[in-house]
Amino acid sequence: MPKIDLRQALAEAEERQGDLCRSCNAPAEEGWEPHCASCGSYWRDADEGLYQDD
Repeated sequence: MPKIDLRQALAEAEERQGDLCRSCNAPAEEGWEPHCASCGSYWRDADEGLYQDD
């Protein structure tokens, strides 16, 4: 069984948090910014995750 670095795993999880579209819950895909690849919602702030452009 491979050894897991807990600090690294927690840092990666925190970095990924907010990477889901708030409209359709699709994961962010590289190269699609500033829009969601699945539903086309606009990213108002890519660092904070996807937001629907109302």
